[in-house]
Amino acid sequence: MQVASALHYGFGMRVLGCDNGVRDGLPSFIEQTSIENVFEGSDVITLHAPLIEPTKHLVNARLLGLARPGALLVNAARGGLVDDDALFEALRTGRIGGAALDVFEPEPLPENHRYWSIDNVLLTPHVAAFTAEGLVRMSTGAARAVVNILHGRRPDNLANPEVWPRYLKRLAAH
Repeated sequence: MQVASALHYGFGMRVLGCDNGVRDGLPSFIEQTSIENVFEGSDVITLHAPLIEPTKHLVNARLLGLARPGALLVNAARGGLVDDDALFEALRTGRIGGAALDVFEPEPLPENHRYWSIDNVLLTPHVAAFTAEGLVRMSTGAARAVVNILHGRRPDNLANPEVWPRYLKRLAAH
């Protein structure tokens, strides 16, 4: 949400978003719409989703075909969100203007990957969060999660919430 907030409040940009049910909803400054409308109506598309079965290769040839000519795609979330074959073809043919990719499937990106052969893609080695602020947030978030777990409090970003009741029972038994 920080990217959307910075773009909206910092640059006055109109922000479209699609909540696929994974999150609790979108802030009011984000215009909720379908993923198709996001691709049709955006000059820059940024991905902010977990990699789960419904989001695997979410960005495919169909969605890229809906994108505005010249649109840019940014993925610093998870490599598997993007169908590499479809994105490479959209980039190679100029269907979209470019892409900035910090995550890949597989990771690290092999030296012989075809992305290296085109000029309209920016590739970084999964370091988007490695700013001073990002590292502090990751470190304090991890420490906070450990403290919460040790005190029997559910951590904020529990990947598998179905195990939490079993954990509490085991904790109470000790």
